[in-house]
Amino acid sequence: MRPAHEHLGSLTPLLHSRGELVRALMATVVRGYRLRDLLIIEFCDTADSSGIYRMYSAAIVGDRIIPKTLIHNRNWVTKWKGRLLDADKAREQTEYIEGDPHAAWLKETVTLAGIAYGRIDYGVKDGVPQAWEINTNPTLVRRRGAPSTMSAEQWKVLAPAQEAFLRRFEAAFEAIDSDLDPGRTVTIEIAPRDIRRRDAERRLKSRFLARRTAISLITRTPGRWLRRLAPDSR
Repeated sequence: MRPAHEHLGSLTPLLHSRGELVRALMATVVRGYRLRDLLIIEFCDTADSSGIYRMYSAAIVGDRIIPKTLIHNRNWVTKWKGRLLDADKAREQTEYIEGDPHAAWLKETVTLAGIAYGRIDYGVKDGVPQAWEINTNPTLVRRRGAPSTMSAEQWKVLAPAQEAFLRRFEAAFEAIDSDLDPGRTVTIEIAPRDIRRRDAERRLKSRFLARRTAISLITRTPGRWLRRLAPDSR
């Protein structure tokens, strides 16, 4: 279960029964979430025979889709934290970027979604790609000096894969560049409906955060009172 309007990832561990789901929903509502703000996501187990999950990511720039990252992890929430990395896995990532094995599926999926910029994350189940999400405001390249959970030695192992991606990524941006007068003003029109939707999302987020804060204070207050009333054990 995860929030529909926040980038917080999963709010619960895997839920294996209707009873577990009901209890998780109740606990999450107590934490300040509304039912209509929650998504229940089906779990697709893409682990290999050794229990390792692979998350593939590809960047979308115009009409080009560039394989970017292949992360190995024993956690089904496959993030950089807990990433398994050695020479063989780095080599597998380089082969993924240079070989582009899912090109046809990526093209079809991105075309159906109508996305011209972003990052698609996906896994592979029994040889068939499974889309997790298309992020239209993704982190694609880390800024120099940004903090990292990986060591300098790990980044060194990944260097060939990173360089292979960056070459294609730069070429994709050059392909959509134009020779127009750099001083020319480009007018961007936003439909009134989109402005109203943006404002509604801002109001919803403000109410959401305020409710979570209020419930958090209410649930913490009794604990503070009890601690104050408890005899000093020192």
